Amino acid sequence: MKKLFLLIIVYGVLVCNLPAAVISTIEELDGAAEFSFSIISDNQGNSESGPISKALPWIRTHDEFCIGNGDLFNGNNDTFQNVLSDPKDWFHYNFYPVIGDHCNEIRINGVRGREKDWGRSHIIFDMLDDIYNRPDVEFRTPQSRKILSRGEKYDDRYVDFYAKETHGKFTVHIIAVHIGDKSVFAKRSADFMYNKVK
Repeated sequence: MKKLFLLIIVYGVLVCNLPAAVISTIEELDGAAEFSFSIISDNQGNSESGPISKALPWIRTHDEFCIGNGDLFNGNNDTFQNVLSDPKDWFHYNFYPVIGDHCNEIRINGVRGREKDWGRSHIIFDMLDDIYNRPDVEFRTPQSRKILSRGEKYDDRYVDFYAKETHGKFTVHIIAVHIGDKSVFAKRSADFMYNKVK
């Protein structure tokens, strides 16, 4: 997925009285916030250098959860797999990955995938702590009918989901569907999304 940025930190989200407050420092914003969460994107598998290496420790200590907005892996430097798979790591329990086309390049048994390999990156969910059975997460059930993407047929996978994160009086609704620059936006994924926003 082409994005204009590598990392967005969404902080000071859902503040009760922010419109009435005069905020001039990040500390004041922190104090006024009900809670915070982060959205990361395009780290291309790297967790040990660059901006993401500075962001991850901050996210662990400041946020309630984190959304990964695609292109989290690339098949070359997938150290982020170690972060997500580690049961001692905060991300193992508090991360919601949105699957992008570069995620499909993740290595499985030493074999690198291709961006266009629809749904191949479903294994990212297996790295997390029982995300399929989290109480406020609902996955779209795969169908037996194959998905046609760029002239090839692919098995349907657990890649689309709806999740809710409630903190205090606020609920964040997350609708995640798999689409990439080089793969099809499957009608079943679109239908799942549309049904959740009705």
